[in-house]
Amino acid sequence: MGLSQVYGFVKQSGGFVRIESAPQKGTSVHIYLPGRAQLPSVAAQHPPASDRVYSPCSKQGGKILVVEDQEEVRRQIVTTLQGIGCKTVEAGDGSTGLKLVESGEPFDLLVSDIGLPGLNGLQLAHAARAAYPDLPILLITGYAGKSAGTLQLAANMEVLRKPFRLDELAARVRSLFERAVAPEEEL
Repeated sequence: MGLSQVYGFVKQSGGFVRIESAPQKGTSVHIYLPGRAQLPSVAAQHPPASDRVYSPCSKQGGKILVVEDQEEVRRQIVTTLQGIGCKTVEAGDGSTGLKLVESGEPFDLLVSDIGLPGLNGLQLAHAARAAYPDLPILLITGYAGKSAGTLQLAANMEVLRKPFRLDELAARVRSLFERAVAPEEEL
């Protein structure tokens, strides 16, 4: 198969392809395909209370602001978060994300790419923290350089490096929610 055929197949399947190339390191081709959706049976649509899976989003009423400039990546993130019971609001750039933060709409978590055009994810995170000091923040980056490794992160703020598995994203979000909710439960 040629690259154009692979690209066409992946796009038709609702996925995307990312190609990275560097001198003396070679070329990497990453293919991202959506997970298989299963049609739920009537019984599975309303499981007994004892069979329900804990969702930090449903427990907290979690609404997550997702800021990512790559539409395909943003779609995968949003689908994953909705799959664990979260409500999501999307922004394709930092400026739009900042407007949403400044609108006063309550968010329980910010998930943002660091490498956004214009207002970057770190600047957005600082602005969000100024408005909401306890807001959990998950920053995503594809840069492997020193700058990402030396970030000075505030409490309840984490970095997730690209490429990442979607189950890893879900686990990090759950962890951030659990830490944010834990102090309230101890009262």
